[in-house]
Amino acid sequence: MFAKESTLDVNDVTSAAMMLQMGDDQFSLLYDDLNNLMMIQDRISGESREASHDRIWLFIILVILFVFIALALSMLAAIVIASYIANPVNSIINGMRENPGWDLDTEKLAGITSSDELGEFARYFIEYSTEIKNTTQKLVEARDELWGEMKLARKIQTILLPVNPVVPGYEITVQMTPADQVGGDYYDVIDVSGVRWIVIGDVSGHGVPAGLVMMMLQTSIRTVLFNNPHTGPSKVLSDINRVLTSNIQALGEDKYITINIFACFAGGRFVYSGLHEDI
Repeated sequence: MFAKESTLDVNDVTSAAMMLQMGDDQFSLLYDDLNNLMMIQDRISGESREASHDRIWLFIILVILFVFIALALSMLAAIVIASYIANPVNSIINGMRENPGWDLDTEKLAGITSSDELGEFARYFIEYSTEIKNTTQKLVEARDELWGEMKLARKIQTILLPVNPVVPGYEITVQMTPADQVGGDYYDVIDVSGVRWIVIGDVSGHGVPAGLVMMMLQTSIRTVLFNNPHTGPSKVLSDINRVLTSNIQALGEDKYITINIFACFAGGRFVYSGLHEDI
């Protein structure tokens, strides 16, 4: 009676009609069978849900494992590719660290024979490093040669200047320290026919051009004095000025010379000309 009322409560008219047509005994047997069937259905549904749940979890685990395996393979592939790319570059960098100044052992880089961009970079690097090395060697040789010529010019300039000049009745000390290997500072003490000529001057600027003009100045003064020992200081400067002006213009140098020249006669009489430093 409770089952019938229950079917009516849930508006299950069909089931209620069937129950009304049956007797109580038949309905009781049918109810038990239906109840067993429902229990079996519930059990089967529960097992199906559990099986579905297990399959879902298995699928999720497989997906996670697949992702981790894919990541591991990707990382391994990236490491291999990075090593393939970085090893030639590291060889070049290590070679530069071990051999500063582009003095590289290019044979170590000759093993990079790939036809990709790295191989092309290695070939160009070997070519340019060899060219730089050869150019550096030529520059070193040129520097050494020029340095040798500068030393020779300094030696010639030093030899041409008197180290221990003598003027009777006077104490003299001389010292010249050029700003470069050669310079335009000039002094001289020349004995011509018993007359001591004292010369102090300076060519503008410094370096090789000034040193060259300074040696031309010394040669010109000595030539004029030895050719005409009885000349005067102003005449000496007038004569050498014409020669030096022409030579300096021929050199293309914008140079000038400040100079004082003294003629020291017996008895302490001096005749001088020029304008260098104040006396």
